[in-house]
Amino acid sequence: MCRARRFMLATLYISACIMAVTPSRQSGETVRRRKAAIENIQEEKYEEAVKLYKTMMEEEEANADDYNNCAVCLQELDNLDESLETYREGIRRFYHK
Repeated sequence: MCRARRFMLATLYISACIMAVTPSRQSGETVRRRKAAIENIQEEKYEEAVKLYKTMMEEEEANADDYNNCAVCLQELDNLDESLETYREGIRRFYHK
């Protein structure tokens, strides 16, 4: 496994650990989807993870980490244009109000 990929997976894992201990006001279904998405990433099932993240985004339940993780998955799938747009949308929603 290349160095960049190990770094990316480690970053996603740390993000998942932080989210696991952070209190959430989101629905149990959102928490379940987020956990399943992280598990899919760990198993390199990027398409399934993207579907879960997009569902959370459509329901406006996604947080900034979800946008980032989805964009990383899209990169892994070589969908660079959509990945870039997902990064931009996350920045628009959470950092430029």
